[in-house]
Amino acid sequence: MGKRMNALRYCFVIYILSGSILCELSKCTLNPDHTEEICNGGGSFYRIESCRERHGESDVNIPVTPKPSRSAWLIETDEPKNNRSVILNIIKFSRLCGNMKLYIYDGTSVRSPLIAIYSNLIKARTREKPSPLLQATSGSALIVLSRRNDKIDDCCFVIKYSFEEKCPIECGRHGLCSKGICNCSAGWTSRNCSLPTCPVVCNNGSCDVKTRKCNCASGYSGESCNITDNRNFWSSPVANNQDALDGVSSHAMAVVGNYIWVFGGFSLSKGPLDVLARYNIRENRWEIIQASNEKHQRPSARYGHSLVAYDNHLILFGGTCKKGAVSNETWILNTTSRQWTLLRSSVYKPVGVSGHTATVVENEMIVLFGYNPEQGVSNLIQVFGLVDRVWRSSKVDSSIVRPTYGHSSVLHPGTGRIYVHGGYRMLNSSCYRASSETFYYESKAGKWYQLRNIGIPRFLHSAVIIDSAMIIFGGRGEKELVSRHLMVFDINEMKWKFPINTTVPKTASRYGHSSVVVDSIMYAFGGFAGLMFNSFLQYSQGDCMSQGSSLNCFEAFLTPSVLLKPLVSSDSCTSHNPSSDQCHLRHTCADCLRGDSDDSCLWCETLNQCVSKVTLRVTFPYQQCMQILERGTGACSDLQCANVKTCRDCSMLPGCGWCDDGSGTGSGRCMPGGKNEPFLGSGDSYADCSKSRWNFINCPACQCNGHSKCVEGNRCENCEDNTAGAHCERCADGYYGDPRNGGKCADCRCSSQTKLCDSEGKCRCLALGATGDRCDRCVPGYNRGDTFLGSKKDFNVTGFKTFNFEYTLKEEKRSVSVKIKWKGGNKGSKARVNITMGDNNEEEIKYGHEKVPFTTEFRYNEYEFGSDGITIRGYIYDIESGDEGAFLRITIENLAETIDLLEFFLTFFGCFLSLLLMAGIVWKVRNRYISYILNRQRREERQKMASRPFAKVSVFLHAHNKSTPGPVAVETCENGRASVLTVVMRLPGTEDGLTPIGQSALCFASVLGTHTEQTTSAPAPKATRIRTTKRCASTCV
Repeated sequence: MGKRMNALRYCFVIYILSGSILCELSKCTLNPDHTEEICNGGGSFYRIESCRERHGESDVNIPVTPKPSRSAWLIETDEPKNNRSVILNIIKFSRLCGNMKLYIYDGTSVRSPLIAIYSNLIKARTREKPSPLLQATSGSALIVLSRRNDKIDDCCFVIKYSFEEKCPIECGRHGLCSKGICNCSAGWTSRNCSLPTCPVVCNNGSCDVKTRKCNCASGYSGESCNITDNRNFWSSPVANNQDALDGVSSHAMAVVGNYIWVFGGFSLSKGPLDVLARYNIRENRWEIIQASNEKHQRPSARYGHSLVAYDNHLILFGGTCKKGAVSNETWILNTTSRQWTLLRSSVYKPVGVSGHTATVVENEMIVLFGYNPEQGVSNLIQVFGLVDRVWRSSKVDSSIVRPTYGHSSVLHPGTGRIYVHGGYRMLNSSCYRASSETFYYESKAGKWYQLRNIGIPRFLHSAVIIDSAMIIFGGRGEKELVSRHLMVFDINEMKWKFPINTTVPKTASRYGHSSVVVDSIMYAFGGFAGLMFNSFLQYSQGDCMSQGSSLNCFEAFLTPSVLLKPLVSSDSCTSHNPSSDQCHLRHTCADCLRGDSDDSCLWCETLNQCVSKVTLRVTFPYQQCMQILERGTGACSDLQCANVKTCRDCSMLPGCGWCDDGSGTGSGRCMPGGKNEPFLGSGDSYADCSKSRWNFINCPACQCNGHSKCVEGNRCENCEDNTAGAHCERCADGYYGDPRNGGKCADCRCSSQTKLCDSEGKCRCLALGATGDRCDRCVPGYNRGDTFLGSKKDFNVTGFKTFNFEYTLKEEKRSVSVKIKWKGGNKGSKARVNITMGDNNEEEIKYGHEKVPFTTEFRYNEYEFGSDGITIRGYIYDIESGDEGAFLRITIENLAETIDLLEFFLTFFGCFLSLLLMAGIVWKVRNRYISYILNRQRREERQKMASRPFAKVSVFLHAHNKSTPGPVAVETCENGRASVLTVVMRLPGTEDGLTPIGQSALCFASVLGTHTEQTTSAPAPKATRIRTTKRCASTCV
């Protein structure tokens, strides 16, 4: 290993650390051991404005440039390589990096082998466990940061790198030299790391060097013989001849006897593969198989296909070939004779699919779903007869089961059911998602049943069945790798379970791998997690699922039950397939992104392929497209080297370099290439570009675009050919064109309004309201203007030099105010103004050469307002917009006239007294009316009182000659049978016979009494004197 690890860090745009700070704007320092960066405030990262987007490890002074869309770092040593590798360790990749991706090449160009791709997709794994070290054996590493439509300011990543030390011993591919000694990789030993051995220490057993596995003593199990209770465990064996295989994903595997056969797959460095290999299980050894047919034909390179074993034969179907074509071929390999046979069906031709699954049920191979460019995600169940070799198909009602891509399917031998889990569902052209659903399919009955949703979506995972357990391993979710690496579905108990207390290998997170079962052990091979794997991961269930086992190996997640009726989908989308996806039929960038094409089309410049947004994860499941262009985000020419006209813009494209023409003026050509030389093609006029003229990391100091020579190293002296600018990169005023890289500038043909024009010769109209290619016409509505009296109007005069307005005076005896000022202050904006008055024929200048802001008044007694033709005209000129733009606010309003105070107060008091008099009259009338009403009420009351019967009676309170009291009044009812008697009662008093203060001594009481018919009225009391003044019949109430 190197003496120390340098750190390459990216924050906002880029900075790199290799013992010294390269971007001074970051204001960071290194700690003494050169492993940590201390920035302002003590943080680990400091956001800087921008730095050079491509540089080498030995660079010190990096010029500041605008923010690039891509950045590239080339790490290499200036000393002879001597097979010294570059060691890279991915420490951090921030979740805030959005769609940004980090491409790492083993070499000096984008055509070097691609060894890793990092993005947000793998951030979950990098947080849990450290990433594997990357080794660039060429001695150089090119790191490219690519992004698509990201508006992110806080993207940070950290890569530590070092160089392998010089070593007198050749350590090969299985070790690194440190202090003159080879530190061997796991599974290798000897002085130069050339002898295979076990990758772990066999604690309670011995190492079988031939198989490179531990032979455990009795009572022990596990990869290193350290497990005593026969529980579940993981192992990471290193196979013999493993280096013969590339790291792959989306390959296919099948088991025949003692061999695991593997075909095809996708490699980061080679793309689709056509390699056929088999793994000897007993000997732990790989071998490459050379198979062909009589015509020397074999399946083409592909990935996303299926492979099943039947009667010593392998049946290969479908897959994605080069340039994105999806195959419908059926190939059959005789594993004994190693001969391929292409099946040509004359009855039914199957639909080509990729990302499907194939399962053998008795004498049939059942192919479920998959992706087809014409149909989207197919809802077909395609069945291949393994005996008659005939295809047939049927459709699945998408209301029962949503078809998927990248799902898993596995056969349960005991029940004959096919269990399907997960996958990637496309619901329509703008709605798609990963699935977490689980079904099982009864092929004989043709029925589907759904299990309870586990809630962890994933696709491109694997599934196997060991005894009664379906084991789901790996996969990717919507935005990252799934956090639950392994899930177990107990088919007997119908429960989901997760393993506990199990040490998971640091490379367990992956997707695109394949898994098979041999002797109750799951073999998972390949997969992708930033880099492609070419090794096995093994998982042994042990006795965890055995009946009567007391081992606590799992924890239950849910208690799902089988639903006999399919669940109704909760998706908000209504269609399960994209509608009329035609993107794959377009073969050029211009055709892919043209105006009448589908907005969902994207162009991949890296692979020259047009794809739909909805199929992006299907078409490029491993993020293998580095340069993606979307309509409205740039031009096709922006991604092509030949269309770039400056060295700086050329360095923005990681696969391009600049070949200087040798004139010393900055002219040259942008070409595909790497650090050492261009990628020369046939007929290339720059095929003789010498190494001295080739620029990949830096640009020539003089960059005058062919229009000047430099003085003082990099300063263009006098720009010729009607050009201007620090690098003669634009045309001078009055000329147009693109002078970059030797381009020409032509004369602008404009009217007297302006002399300036754009790069296409269209005149830049400097008078607000002027239009036309030559500024010789007025914009509709600007030829006379509109009235805005009494209001304010803001005019954006940014970029204009003149602005005119006029107002016709109409009202008599009203003065007018004119105010002109900058809206919001507009610091730095300047202008002058002339104000004139007159009729249509003559004008009289009233104010000239005044500066803005400007205010004036026109008094009606000084001018003949109201007569025809009297106008106010304003001419604003010499406008300087300033840095923040220029907005003029113009206000024209009538001024209020002087008020006559005497007339005002006379009118006011006259009105006030009139109102007061009216109020007095109303008040008097009201009082008279109220008095009249009250008098009338009193007269009516007196008349009523006079008509009532009345009498007087004298009461002797102290006469005691009667034995019984008598009434003071008797009122006989009309029928003569009852009377109302009124008596006087004396109320109780004190012991002295006095009445208490505040109380009455007497009260009247009435009682209703009856009497005989002869008695019609009570006799008058004898002891009283009664004088009746009036007598009338009474009525009993």
